[in-house]
Amino acid sequence: MSFEKASAASPSLKALGKLGCQITDTGTSFRLYAPSVQEVSLFLYQSVGQTAPTAEYSLQKDTSGVWSTILSEYVLGSYYDYQLDGQGPFADPYSLHVATKEPFPMSARSLILNETDLVQRMPAQSVHRELADLLIYEVHIRDMVAKKAIYEHASIYKQWSTQSDSFDHVMDLGMNAIEFLPLAKSVYHEPPYHPDDPESKNHWNPTAINHWGYMTAYFLAPETRHATPASVGDWSAASPHAVFELQGVVFSCRERNLTPILDVVFNHSSMYDQNMLTSILGEEYFRIDEDGQWLNRSMTGNELDTQKVAVRHLILESLRIWIEVYGFEGFRFDLAGLLDSTLWDEIKAMVNAIQPGTLLIAEPWGGTYRPHEFSAAGWASWNDRFRNGIKGIDPIHQQGAIFQQWVSDGSRATVENWLRGTLSTYEGGLFRESSHAVNYLESHDGHTLGDFIRIAHQGENRFDLENPRSWCSLSGNAMKRMKLAHLALLTTPGCVMLHQGQSFAHPKIVEEESFIRLDHDAYNKDSETSWINWSVLDMNQDLHQYTQGLIAVRQSSAALRRAKDAEICFDHADNPWHLVKIVWGATTKDLYHYIVGLNFDSHTPLHITLERGPWECLVDDSQASNQTMRVVEEPIIVPPISGIVLRKLRQ
Repeated sequence: MSFEKASAASPSLKALGKLGCQITDTGTSFRLYAPSVQEVSLFLYQSVGQTAPTAEYSLQKDTSGVWSTILSEYVLGSYYDYQLDGQGPFADPYSLHVATKEPFPMSARSLILNETDLVQRMPAQSVHRELADLLIYEVHIRDMVAKKAIYEHASIYKQWSTQSDSFDHVMDLGMNAIEFLPLAKSVYHEPPYHPDDPESKNHWNPTAINHWGYMTAYFLAPETRHATPASVGDWSAASPHAVFELQGVVFSCRERNLTPILDVVFNHSSMYDQNMLTSILGEEYFRIDEDGQWLNRSMTGNELDTQKVAVRHLILESLRIWIEVYGFEGFRFDLAGLLDSTLWDEIKAMVNAIQPGTLLIAEPWGGTYRPHEFSAAGWASWNDRFRNGIKGIDPIHQQGAIFQQWVSDGSRATVENWLRGTLSTYEGGLFRESSHAVNYLESHDGHTLGDFIRIAHQGENRFDLENPRSWCSLSGNAMKRMKLAHLALLTTPGCVMLHQGQSFAHPKIVEEESFIRLDHDAYNKDSETSWINWSVLDMNQDLHQYTQGLIAVRQSSAALRRAKDAEICFDHADNPWHLVKIVWGATTKDLYHYIVGLNFDSHTPLHITLERGPWECLVDDSQASNQTMRVVEEPIIVPPISGIVLRKLRQ
């Protein structure tokens, strides 16, 4: 698909004003930005199931390219859609809720809601935390509860807010923030899969679904497939259950003192639904190359052009709604390297004007790799260098420090820098300050840490179909490497993120004809592959309890989370795989100094000579606790592939 480039000068954000449908003192206002079209018609429906509209209205265009009309009556609870130059119908890009006809291609109608009423439903209290104090648990809202559904097609949102199992797990583990994969209305169904048909729009996805939610169709509206079903004829989501039930999930987070964070996608838009952005308004929304084609550095079909006023307006309004209507207190920006850097400051200023301290976290790649730039702008970023350096990039060919291997240009100096916050002042650094580093070892994307270790130990991605417990339950060096990786992660300053099931090495299993393989890209699997199998927690209870203990140590130790560069040093041994980190607690007002010993060597013990004690042992190769396990004054021996944490009261 190609577009002519817009020739008219773009209006300012202020000139666009309030877009979408608004309930006002004088009636109901409709405003749509579509400068390149010649005619816009509005159709109203008393109910979503109506085939023919109740009424039709022509909108008028102003000098900024905004089409509008005001109806003197209040039509709250009605549905509407638009035709543009006779094409459509299309739902409003600024919809607060959409009903849809699915599967492919997803058509939609907008429901008229009163934003003021929705804002008033949210509680006033918030859960503000500094970045360095965050322990983020990344979840797909369905994966956590799908195996616990009490009946088929149950509301996922209601299970979260009315049944405490998922929240109990997060809180028992010791996490203090939840990051939800995208919950804006997205395209779930892709075109039918026909790999051999040259005319097919889908040669790559056998399931023809997008489970993770990264194909956003309506940026201000909640995902409806997780809500209580409400169908009228061919239409689903005929009632705004999703709005109220998602509010309930966020309320439950706040009630439990968990910081709610939302993954948002502003680098591209959905491709395969009936949507006015991709169908007719491409020149207002997307980056176009010299040949008039969509740019696609995101490898998702298109790139939203965040230099264009329509896109900036949509992004800022979307964030405002997620804060004011739903109560989210932070955002993770997918493929944020594709966002225009001048927008970063606009986002930061806008969200902090609404809610001071709103957390901004970038996935700092996509087209370009920009974590250092985000840090300079005061944003946090996912720290893939920590992930790759500690775990590795490929479980067979590019293993990391826990396998006694360097990745890329790795060295002792780079490992030390990862463990001090990946600071830009040191070798291989990225961040102006350690609090800007979101350190992690696994996420929704790629192999889980447990699966990475399983494949590395097996030497191939092929496992016993008949007896999965034999390899699913970690033991020996596989368990040691998992524990050592968690120890390195949870004693590093900055922000920490764990992925759902990581504390017990949850696998992503795909059954083949005669064996099991472990999936590294489950974006299209709304199935047992992605859903959390809680029986694995019982198999790896030792690992789960060890991780719980490490989290408790971190939570009680301000110096491990917040120590400045000058308060961290390393005791250099002859063996480059023996790392001894010394952390001073003075400026963080921690009562203790710490020694973190990490032995990445597979064969040779690490010997640590202690200064005058006594030193309290919190973590060793078998246990972790924020309560003293034993007091030591002798030199310490740390076995291969293991670690230790000691503390001593400051004088």
